[in-house]
Amino acid sequence: MPDNDAAPLFRLIGDHPDAPAEVLARAATSTCTPLLVAAAILTGDPHHLTGAAAHATTTRDRQLVAVADAHLQRNVDLLHVLIRDHLCEHPDHLIAAWIAGRPTPTPDRPPSPGPDNAPPTHRRNP
Repeated sequence: MPDNDAAPLFRLIGDHPDAPAEVLARAATSTCTPLLVAAAILTGDPHHLTGAAAHATTTRDRQLVAVADAHLQRNVDLLHVLIRDHLCEHPDHLIAAWIAGRPTPTPDRPPSPGPDNAPPTHRRNP
């Protein structure tokens, strides 16, 4: 993953308030599979996932696309199996762990929020 694509993903995982907007802006021109997967999870837009699949050249990236697809398809059982298998093989894959910690979209709960309706961050008061 190029360094310029890693930084917004690390901020996204760290719940930085500007990260979703940055990920979505970069997704418009990126060929980075993890960045496109993150954009798909943020928006619920399968277009980003299609792009991620097209650029997934490694087993790790293809598995990440499958994990994201199961999440977006609301297939909780498959998601749990895929995420366990993936994280056993790649325990350092932070984007996969981030997806595992996201609520699965349901009819009464839309996909994870994008930058315009992101939930407030949880920060401790100094």
